[in-house]
Amino acid sequence: MQIGGLTFTIPAGSFRVNNKGKFTFEGVLSGVSVEAKITPLGGARYELKLEAKPLNVSGLTNPVATQVVIGNDSGSATVTAKFE
Repeated sequence: MQIGGLTFTIPAGSFRVNNKGKFTFEGVLSGVSVEAKITPLGGARYELKLEAKPLNVSGLTNPVATQVVIGNDSGSATVTAKFE
């Protein structure tokens, strides 16, 4: 996952499917607590929500360019991030 200039690599096999069909990951990557949820929306579309903390987001401004790569599949979007 790439968000602006920040990159997260979630190890293969780390996502779990919950009872609602969402793929979830919770763990620590490079000292950052990361929660990621991928929800199938149908029609080969997915929603990704990512929360990471503590994280230095100085230099990031909205809108933010993002990219997700899973195996041979990838997607990108420009999103409005919520910085807290």
